[in-house]
Amino acid sequence: MYLLLLAALPSLWAQDAPNVQMPDLDAQAFRPSIDSRSTLWTDDAFVAPGGAVSLRLAGNWAHAPLVVRWGDGETLNLVRDSVNLDLLAGVTFWRLRVGADLPLYLLSTSDIEGGGGGLGDIGLDIRGSILDERKSGVGLALNGRLDLPTATVDAALGSPGLGGELGVIASKGFGDLLLAANLGTRFLTETQLVNVEVDDQFFYRVGGGYALTDAAGLSLDVAGHLNYNAPFGNPAANPLEGLVGGWYRIQERLVVRGGVGHGFTQGIASPDLRLVAMVGWEPPDDTDTDGDGILDAKDSCPEQPEDADGWEDRDGCPDPSVPLTVHIVDGEGNPIPGAVADVSGPESLVGGPETTGELHPGAYKLDASLGGYLPVVQEFQLTEGEPKEITIVLEAAPATVDVVVVGPDGQPVDATFTIGEGEPVATKSGQGTVQLLPGAYEITVRSEGYAVDSRELSLEPGETEVVKVQLRPTQVALTVEKIEVKGEVYFDTAKATIKSESNPLLDEVAQVLKDHPEILRLRIEGHTDSRGDAAYNLQLSKDRAAAVRAYLEAKGVDAARLESEGFGESKPLDKRENAAAWEKNRRVDFFVKQWAEQQTLPAAE
Repeated sequence: MYLLLLAALPSLWAQDAPNVQMPDLDAQAFRPSIDSRSTLWTDDAFVAPGGAVSLRLAGNWAHAPLVVRWGDGETLNLVRDSVNLDLLAGVTFWRLRVGADLPLYLLSTSDIEGGGGGLGDIGLDIRGSILDERKSGVGLALNGRLDLPTATVDAALGSPGLGGELGVIASKGFGDLLLAANLGTRFLTETQLVNVEVDDQFFYRVGGGYALTDAAGLSLDVAGHLNYNAPFGNPAANPLEGLVGGWYRIQERLVVRGGVGHGFTQGIASPDLRLVAMVGWEPPDDTDTDGDGILDAKDSCPEQPEDADGWEDRDGCPDPSVPLTVHIVDGEGNPIPGAVADVSGPESLVGGPETTGELHPGAYKLDASLGGYLPVVQEFQLTEGEPKEITIVLEAAPATVDVVVVGPDGQPVDATFTIGEGEPVATKSGQGTVQLLPGAYEITVRSEGYAVDSRELSLEPGETEVVKVQLRPTQVALTVEKIEVKGEVYFDTAKATIKSESNPLLDEVAQVLKDHPEILRLRIEGHTDSRGDAAYNLQLSKDRAAAVRAYLEAKGVDAARLESEGFGESKPLDKRENAAAWEKNRRVDFFVKQWAEQQTLPAAE
């Protein structure tokens, strides 16, 4: 293609052609792709599996890639023809392809001195895959190239300094059609050729390949660049070229390619005609029918995609799965909220009290756990075609009860304590420990000479409950005839309302009745002093005795075991008429009216 370099300088058209020397630039724009699958020039984003090697030998003839034409029609072929071979090699490491391009010029001709053969600029090339087209639908890669100033040929077929490219590669397949695009920037040593300043450029390449058969196809490439310093101002700096070609796979790894190209603009390195021939030793056909990333040549199930779940993912076949259901329940068969099922083995599965999933066959271990419960570990086998259902019963971790018993002075007191329906436990130096299942309990503490102490406990799984009991001296004693009380039952003045300070005393009376079910009948007698109206006092004593009976019933004593009666001032203990006698006569007595035939009675104190 002729290059109109001085179109912007009409004043020079009538003058003699100036003396033009061979410029220091590379008029060879075509760079055969090291490992493209369907095109000659445009790279696609595919990176072969690790360890893949590609070798190519590309022959290229370009006619009139660099021609100067003056306004009067005179032309000067700085590079008339060039014939070169590119030795191309690439090797893949994981998701990186590293390659090299060694250009050897067999021939170059020119209308001025220079030309001949020699070494071109060696290129070092690297590509890194970002998206795998087979998995993501679109291929995306980054590409870098470094061109070394190694040219020895005298023609304008080499750069005087380092050059290179940084670009983005995108590609996508549509059945038998593969489309690709390359965009990026090219770094060059600044050079002046008449009215064109050659410097850094924005390059673009688009191409496509269509497979006619499994072994052959057609391709089309369109490539060009724009100089940043004059992106649209001078067509001589912005070449555009098209290349039509095809390929044929002779054997699994042996591929021949060829094409013919033409420059569409009068730009540097845009030839009138280009012929390309290539033979390559390349990785085998990368056909992946099921799109699972495993080539058909190595895919045991080429029409069924591998499920890529970390279990035998290299055979290309979908893996069998076994339905698994895990129930974590309590002793009554109810799911336990918060329980965790942790399944480990060839695969893992974590869930709650009702866990379902599908796992591959193999040996597994199930850990079922929850704070406050005893963990359970179970091993099991999953067999293809046999759904598995597992029920784990978690037992609540026992709670610990530490009992500390002291007397009124805070010193340890040896005692026995009973929790719920359990056996009595003796303390040692006032301390005792038991373990119980979680739940609600009543603890009862007894020690000779002290009042019985009872209280409620609520025990949580795995927790420790400290119960400190301070005993007080007893105020009651049981004899054959009665329950002796060492204190008094106090009422509000002239009323049958029991004062709260009497509650401990009456609680002890209730406890005696609970401890001695052989007392079948207890008579509660009320008495007053002699002051006031005798009829009023009689009724008041009856009401006060009835109030005590009601209190004992409220504390759990069977009403059938109790009766009450009032005698007013008729049964004084002290017949004197003074304050001391009145206080002594105001009283409540507790008489045993009926014992069972079998009775166990402590000796009277």
